[in-house]
Amino acid sequence: MINKIFEKSLTKIFSLADFERKENSVKYKDFHLLKVNRLLDYIGNPQKNQNFIHVAGSKGKGSTSKIISACLVESKIKTGLFISPSIHKFTERISINGRNILEKEFVNLVEDLWPYVLRINNEKDLGSITVFEFLTVMSFEYFKRKKTELNVIEVGLGGRFDSTNVIEPMISVITPISLDHVGVLGNTISKIAYQKAGIIKKETPIVISKQDANAKKIINLEAKKKKSKIYESSKEIKVIEKIDEGLKGVKLKLHNKILKQNHNTQLSLLGEHQIENLKTALTVLSIIKKSGVKIDLDTSCKKIQNITWPARNHLVSKNPYIFADGAHNDHSAQLLSRSINDLFPKLEDLIIIFGCNIGHQPIDIIETFKNYSPKIIVTQSRHPKSFDIKKMKNLLVNSKIKVIEYTENTNLALNKAKKLAKSNDLILATGSLFIAAEIIEIEKKIQPEIYKM
Repeated sequence: MINKIFEKSLTKIFSLADFERKENSVKYKDFHLLKVNRLLDYIGNPQKNQNFIHVAGSKGKGSTSKIISACLVESKIKTGLFISPSIHKFTERISINGRNILEKEFVNLVEDLWPYVLRINNEKDLGSITVFEFLTVMSFEYFKRKKTELNVIEVGLGGRFDSTNVIEPMISVITPISLDHVGVLGNTISKIAYQKAGIIKKETPIVISKQDANAKKIINLEAKKKKSKIYESSKEIKVIEKIDEGLKGVKLKLHNKILKQNHNTQLSLLGEHQIENLKTALTVLSIIKKSGVKIDLDTSCKKIQNITWPARNHLVSKNPYIFADGAHNDHSAQLLSRSINDLFPKLEDLIIIFGCNIGHQPIDIIETFKNYSPKIIVTQSRHPKSFDIKKMKNLLVNSKIKVIEYTENTNLALNKAKKLAKSNDLILATGSLFIAAEIIEIEKKIQPEIYKM
């Protein structure tokens, strides 16, 4: 049950234009930085004189942000983290030292900032403030009030016109770029990379993960224009030794070219791509350490094994095996497929609980798993932009994809999957973070936050 006062604050926020939760509420032509800059001006520009790490990308930006922030906290640096979307609780989006903003603090911030939102909305010359713009500004104000030392800020969508792109970071980060939000960011890797590369600031270091050649070309052009040095994480951090421990993760010995030293660590986050995310995070931490920030990377590396990140290659249960991952495009589905192959060598049948949000390509995602000849259960989450089950059925009927059942909700889908599952089978919940989150909530008996829209 949501606290009533907190619920009222959420209702206020959800009354704003919301790209994340309402179809067609915001057009990309409406995306610019004028509104968010005006709102920041009205409240005194809390982002000024704060230290930021800015993280963009199509995949891995959340995991990378989490690793960076956790390592900073381990080094006794008071660290803010702003992420999206939330998995189980709305307050997950804004945290300090791994603790979510309290509901009382959230409510107070909404009340303090709301008059300025109304002021801008009434001025009408720039359009209305969006949910994400408000939350971005709210996070900056919260971090200022709490006197954080360093803040990790995850981009919401794209980068160039994302409301987070008003900060002057000490370092920028771009994780792997792939085709995603094509209706908004463009239908080629180059167009999407142009949007992501918009976070590169003048003479500010930029760390990039392994990138598609076209994406890398665009990033290089932007960095050259801004006179910003590029660090490629795959070249700066090398794996010397790797011990695969299956579902327990992987033990790693890494060589750090920047600091000219080795690190021993264990990564509990599952999947080969998480090693790449770790390399990116360590590259970032090494650069800012070299710039004078007091980071104890040896201690941090020992604690990396404690980092968890729900709904990303998440082993939910072992009896039966239930695995949840928010893969929402074909690239992330390919990475997930490889993880399943590596982590479940004795797999017999793959049972997929699938649902996605409007704007994504369900056929492309599902077809990634065709080599497993999966038993597919199609469902939908409670998210407002969830792909309607009837429309999904019409779409899939015309494809060669065989679906054994369509269910109205994730509860019914999981019940059906459990009836089908044998000892060496795997139930995979995927297609969106919201499908993955709901399956985790059902299985782990986590009380869901259900919002009135």
